[in-house]
Amino acid sequence: MSQNATTSLLRGDGPPRGPATQGAQDASARRSRPVPPPSPDRTTVAGGRWAWARGWTVSVAWAAEPGTPAPSRPARSARRAAPTDDGVVLDATAWLASGARPRLSVPVAPCPPPSGAGSGAGVRVALLAGAVDTTHPDLRGARVRTWSPGRSVQPAGSVRATAYATLLVGQGRAQLRGLVPAADLLVAPVLDQQDQWADEVVARAVRWAIAERAAVVVLPFGRQHLGRRLTTTLREAVAGGARVFAAAGDLGPDVLAFPASVTGVIAVTGHDEIGLLPGCSLHADLAAPGCDVPAGGGRGRTVLQGTAPAAVLAAGAYAARVTELATRWSDGPT
Repeated sequence: MSQNATTSLLRGDGPPRGPATQGAQDASARRSRPVPPPSPDRTTVAGGRWAWARGWTVSVAWAAEPGTPAPSRPARSARRAAPTDDGVVLDATAWLASGARPRLSVPVAPCPPPSGAGSGAGVRVALLAGAVDTTHPDLRGARVRTWSPGRSVQPAGSVRATAYATLLVGQGRAQLRGLVPAADLLVAPVLDQQDQWADEVVARAVRWAIAERAAVVVLPFGRQHLGRRLTTTLREAVAGGARVFAAAGDLGPDVLAFPASVTGVIAVTGHDEIGLLPGCSLHADLAAPGCDVPAGGGRGRTVLQGTAPAAVLAAGAYAARVTELATRWSDGPT
């Protein structure tokens, strides 16, 4: 039985948290397909999974019980054209707001409010990826701090990680203004030259980010096999109040990548103007644009594809919302 309605959820508390468990137990729970009872603060998405909105409005355009086919949609004929460098600085918030919001089987990440250069002030966002080139024109003046993984990791090249950084804290000096240009960006280069990572290194980076009071942690990577040590660290971070976003993976629609499969981590898949991207996981908590996502590049803007930039966009949108709510709270009732 399907539900054709748009539901807004605000400040759902989520299920009670138990002790940390093994990654295999988390993944099994995330892929299970219960038929949940109705509740005013939660909704089911494809596969019977829960979609929780902890202090954040989430819009659900379509939800179904397990086995219910998704609504029909037009054939994917063309995707959003890649942005061109015409001398105009692109605003990531405006770009996100201008895109189509298709009917999906998972909730679509809400667009952040337009708040200009002050968006993200007072919020710390941790980006765990490769090394970031802080000399990029759009990162000059940004509040960026980098964690050193030591000799155990030779960080991956800076092109992709720098693009992610501009999506978040780009200053709009040359190519792109990010979603939260006033935020503090904590960079942890955990990926090596082959885009692989060691669980121990990622776990240390997460603990560093939490010690630095990061409110948002984004992991734009994933793999199939699980990791017990990293699972425990991520569950502890979530239990402590951090919002952890991870790429749901481009390993096929029925595969939820690790560490997005860890209970409490917000798994983000990718969509375009038609629907979910082919190959992207269906077992996600949120969907965000993952096709031709504009970002800062070496010789002009570049475009990114897949669930990795989608996870970065979702994390940035959440960080911007935190800023908006904090501002309203400090201003008091009107």
